[in-house]
Amino acid sequence: MPSSHSASVSALAVAIGYREGFGSPVFACTMILAFVVRCLDHLFQQGMNATTFTSS
Repeated sequence: MPSSHSASVSALAVAIGYREGFGSPVFACTMILAFVVRCLDHLFQQGMNATTFTSS
């Protein structure tokens, strides 16, 4: 189940898409932000921290 952070960023991305257009650079940046937040949320829900993901 997504966290409230993921839901908020996803809603922000959709709102910006409707307002600015889904082809705008602002929407693209918001989608990248939403992807990062969702990935970090998934990592933390799995009991890992971000440093474990990036260490070799």
